[in-house]
Amino acid sequence: MLNDFGPRFSTVVFWGKIILICSFLLGLVYGQQEVRKIYIHTDREAYFPGDSVWFKSYVVQHGYLDSSTVNFHLNLADQQGNIVRSMLSLQHGGMSDGVFLLPSDWKQTSIYINAYVGADRGITDRYYFKEIPIIQISDQSKNDLDSGAVTTNHSLILRPEGNRFLQDKNNRLHLQTIEAGEKPLLAKGTILNSDGRLLSVFQLDSLGYGVVNIPPFIGNCRIEWELDGKRKTDVILKTELGRKIYSRDIGDTIAVYLESNLPAERTKIILTSNDRSVMIDTITIRPDRRTVIYLNRDDLDYGLLRLELRDQQDSILSQSAHFVGRLKDIQVVPNIKWLLMTPKERGKHSFRLSLPPDEEGDLSISITALEVPNDCVPNITEDIYFTPYFLRKQSICSTHLLKNDKLRYGLIATSDWSSPSNWTFKKVQLMKDSVYYLHGQILMEGNKWGHFYKKLVDQVTKNNRKGKPSGLSFGYKFPEDKVMRYKTIMPDLSGYFIVDNLIIRGTVATKLSAIEKKMMFDKFQVKYNFGPRKVDSIFFIPPLQQRFSAPHEWNERKWVYTPLSYRDKKGGIQLQEVKVDRTVQQRHINYLEGRYALEKFRGPADAVLDPHNDRFVKTLPLNFREYAHLNYTKIADSTRWDRVFVNNYEIRTNRWKLEDLYNTSMNQIPYVKYFEKLNVDGFVSSVLYVYQKDPSEGDSYVGRALDEQEVEGYMREEHFKLVAYNDDLKSNQFDARPTLYWNSNVKLDKSGKGMEISFFNNSNPEGFGITIQGITKSGKTIFFRDIIKTSKR
Repeated sequence: MLNDFGPRFSTVVFWGKIILICSFLLGLVYGQQEVRKIYIHTDREAYFPGDSVWFKSYVVQHGYLDSSTVNFHLNLADQQGNIVRSMLSLQHGGMSDGVFLLPSDWKQTSIYINAYVGADRGITDRYYFKEIPIIQISDQSKNDLDSGAVTTNHSLILRPEGNRFLQDKNNRLHLQTIEAGEKPLLAKGTILNSDGRLLSVFQLDSLGYGVVNIPPFIGNCRIEWELDGKRKTDVILKTELGRKIYSRDIGDTIAVYLESNLPAERTKIILTSNDRSVMIDTITIRPDRRTVIYLNRDDLDYGLLRLELRDQQDSILSQSAHFVGRLKDIQVVPNIKWLLMTPKERGKHSFRLSLPPDEEGDLSISITALEVPNDCVPNITEDIYFTPYFLRKQSICSTHLLKNDKLRYGLIATSDWSSPSNWTFKKVQLMKDSVYYLHGQILMEGNKWGHFYKKLVDQVTKNNRKGKPSGLSFGYKFPEDKVMRYKTIMPDLSGYFIVDNLIIRGTVATKLSAIEKKMMFDKFQVKYNFGPRKVDSIFFIPPLQQRFSAPHEWNERKWVYTPLSYRDKKGGIQLQEVKVDRTVQQRHINYLEGRYALEKFRGPADAVLDPHNDRFVKTLPLNFREYAHLNYTKIADSTRWDRVFVNNYEIRTNRWKLEDLYNTSMNQIPYVKYFEKLNVDGFVSSVLYVYQKDPSEGDSYVGRALDEQEVEGYMREEHFKLVAYNDDLKSNQFDARPTLYWNSNVKLDKSGKGMEISFFNNSNPEGFGITIQGITKSGKTIFFRDIIKTSKR
């Protein structure tokens, strides 16, 4: 039973609207530019080492998607904050998506993510932080890298209103019990003073939350309580001398209360709505009266109102927080109408997805098999409205806590919040974020670059007069391109250059060389850089971050699926079948095979060489004998050859022709194959096959100075492969997919018609978890989460 009480002292009232107007006139309201918020939705909650992580990012400012952002930085780090990989994603309309691989040899039970946009680079306390649990096959308890993991304890969360339990004053106590699996626990108890006198009784509701009002008393109190019928350890609370600040909803206003049981003193009050400062003022608080400031709710932003009281030495006396608005004011729940649900293996499911009337937005959808751990799914509402202000940034399992206004109020009341006077969080610099282009610097030994640059400038001046191309030739080729394309660039005196108007997604093959023949043989190297020149070295881990501790039941599930194996219906562990795509080099070899290999020399060989793509051939004037010794000893050793063919002619028995082959310049030999055993004209023997061009066809530029590299730019645009089945299923076709559906680019308009979503079970059709998240055009978050066990339907 929860009691209530009325004020037993006089009240001094301040109207917040007047104070706000005065604050504006005096210039006390600051930080009007709201800090950007980031949320990353991943296709699953937990992964194995070597898994692919599909993601969708949302960048929000003032509640709306921030279309001014261009560069989305993503860093991966271990639990010690050591960055292991840095990536860049190109934003469109405040969103981006992509996929990255987790290291296959990862030993820790978590990997950390930092994310930020280009304009916030270097301001680490604005970096988005996310922890991805990694399921290890080995026994987690033996992993000494995770000795800091926190075990779950079913305790009673207690927090006095205003974070102060004042002596001889009315106090309000917030109580909550939530276990790791987000299930509320039935708790009840009594509160007694040190003499054993009953102060109050309580019983938490079905959601595991309650509020207790405690009348004035002096001394300590003892909380005797039980959890699901089992007596728990008593909790002792001590009253104190001090001052406090707290708030209550009263109609269309929010009342801010200031109380004290100490002599009168001037104190500073700070009120912050999200990142915007609402009021900073100095007020005298007396022990015999309660000061009240009334704030008009319509003058405040939806979100978190933080309240702080400081003394004359600027030390914090009391803190509290208040959520302005209701859950429906900031969050939209999409409508789902199931059209088909099939419990059989590889069976089809479909539903129609839509938003409430007059709402439109961008969403991402993930559907995972039931065996995938899903104990605590992050929530876009939590990360936009709550997480940036938590003092301790551990996950709060918002699937349960934020599903209604009462639990949201409990979360606000029982959490620790960062100080609203954190100036670094308020001062937002308006920096322009622009597309990154490839930068490079040409390096030469000693002071050779100065002489080369002078020659280059002189040659460019001459060529410009004649209207001829000049400078350096920069070639680039994306994996999907058949030929290399070229641009002319001109470096500066320090060797720096930029390849502008070329947006790089994924990797690109580069080739840099001089245009003028008399300058082509000066040796050089190129140091490329994509993105900011200064590489990230600091990784942000929030204060008091608690390392993830996998629930015990995960150990029972961890063999259901891994990137390398799965458990079939009979309980046996089977290896996954992996389809390997051809590399760019393999595609080039296939091209050479078709062009230079005669019919009887086509097919698999023990060695296939592509000399004109060899770094030694490109930079050194080699003949065939020198090339063979550098690359393949079996080719260099002529005693291993039974037969030698140049084009279609056998020359093994002709010593003079063999010597001619040895001395042939490699600019005439584009293709070489060696067979340990090959049937040619009915005879099986070792065979060396060389394709030799006519001297007039040779590349006179082989041996020139070139710099060839593969450079990584923005993350490639990848599309998740959706699996679809028909009725003609083979009985031995086993499907172990953990992610059944992922779509990062869902757009719903105002028509309300929505769109139909279809997906298929894997071979363990126990059920699935579905998560839908996004942002509406009206600035609300979109969130839906459900776990469906098809076997029970």
